[in-house]
Amino acid sequence: MSPEMIAGTGIVRGIVAGVLLVAFVALWFWCYSARRRPMFDAAARMPLEDDNYGAPSCCGGGGLRNDQHAKCAGEPRGETR
Repeated sequence: MSPEMIAGTGIVRGIVAGVLLVAFVALWFWCYSARRRPMFDAAARMPLEDDNYGAPSCCGGGGLRNDQHAKCAGEPRGETR
C-alpha cells in the first residue's frame, strides 16, 4: 500500500472513533437524564413486587404478569383460549 492510502485509512479510523465516542457520550447522557429516572426506579422495584396481586381466580395466580390476566378474565377455571 502507498503511504497516501495508509494515511487516508488512519483519518477514516479517527473519524469513526470520534463519531462512536460522541454517540456513546450522547447515549450515556440520554440514559441518565432526569426524564428517565422514574422508569429506572420502577424497573428497580419490579423484582420486589408481588406478581400475583389482583390475579383472577381463573388464572390461579399462576405466575402471570398483571397485564396477562385480562386474557383469562371471565373464563371458567381450566379452560383456555
